[in-house]
Amino acid sequence: MKRDDINIVLIDDDLYFTGILTSQLKDLPYAKINTFTLFSDALMYNIKSADLIIIDEKVNGLNGIDQIPHFRSIALKTTIVYLSKNRTVTTFSMAKLAGADYIFTKDSTVHETIKALLLQMPVPTEKQKRNRSKIKSKLPFFKPKKPQIYFLDDDKLFTSFVHYKLKNDREFDLVTYNDIQLFLTAVRDKKPKIILLECHLNYKTSRELVDLFVQQSPLSKIVMMSGQSDLAVTMDLFKAGISDYVVKNKEWESTLRSVIHKHLKS
Repeated sequence: MKRDDINIVLIDDDLYFTGILTSQLKDLPYAKINTFTLFSDALMYNIKSADLIIIDEKVNGLNGIDQIPHFRSIALKTTIVYLSKNRTVTTFSMAKLAGADYIFTKDSTVHETIKALLLQMPVPTEKQKRNRSKIKSKLPFFKPKKPQIYFLDDDKLFTSFVHYKLKNDREFDLVTYNDIQLFLTAVRDKKPKIILLECHLNYKTSRELVDLFVQQSPLSKIVMMSGQSDLAVTMDLFKAGISDYVVKNKEWESTLRSVIHKHLKS
């Protein structure tokens, strides 16, 4: 299998940027970059065959974040990169929630970041490419038990508040903990699909907590919650292994619920 089998789709109406980026990546042995200036045209392309989709933050007046779910729903296994000139915690959270795998700063060095990503991407086999077009579904003979989401916070009042808000969700059951040792034991034994963590606990730093749970349950999706929006801290946590970061603003409930539903389906 040759690495030039990797298929790239770039969606951006900035023709100068697309031209420069295409030129900067030409020394890599990859297939031609398919460029589109309209989301509608890109969606008409065989998106399922794409290995990498790069979406700009705004294309012909439409917000890229709003369009990501359309591409994700079609290309479930494709890597999606979102380009943004101003990366903030909110941008990170919204793009990840929409379905982006990576959020890169759109600057003069972004081609180097994309190059690094391409070089670490595994080359898809023909079988994997064929399987992308197949939709597998199984009808259960019984109603499956709802998955449990584990939540840790040493603030008992906020823990109770979160439980009250999410307890009636039809897709999952929320199990709350205030004790870190009990939580660790539960995670180690049950390996829940999703772990919710408060960013600031009176036990370890947020980075140490993430490292700890990545070791305990590496397949669990870790969602960090915080009342603060520090970009440097958020970036470090994503590098450590979290899947999403939810800021506790006025929209936290709907955002958290959407994040959980997204990861339950992944």
